Amino acid sequence: MKRLMQVLFMALAAFFAAKEALEMGASTEWPETHGVITSSQILRENRKDYGNDSRRTSTYHYAYSVQVQYAYQVNAIAYTGKRIRVRSHTYSLESLAQRELAEYPAGKTIKVYYNPEAPERSVLKRH
Repeated sequence: MKRLMQVLFMALAAFFAAKEALEMGASTEWPETHGVITSSQILRENRKDYGNDSRRTSTYHYAYSVQVQYAYQVNAIAYTGKRIRVRSHTYSLESLAQRELAEYPAGKTIKVYYNPEAPERSVLKRH
């Protein structure tokens, strides 16, 4: 039973990775519209790192991610988005996250790339 669960988990992980990879490729062709940043912030997450130590000691470190929310319209229909890119990104240094955050201050007009078949799916950076 444990082996079956491992296989199912691996298959599920492979499915989502493939789906994300396909969306990343497709997003390079998505049309653009204009939008506005409605909020932006940095989230700090405490992560446990076991490292390669055979004694199984652990250390903690922070990971930083930029969270944005933006509004845009496609064919006179209003949408909101939260993704900067298809694959989320975390930083080990807060200064790197601050640099990205500076690109997206609240109120800034930005380009939004959206899936023409599902306009509610959008990103701010193409891959």
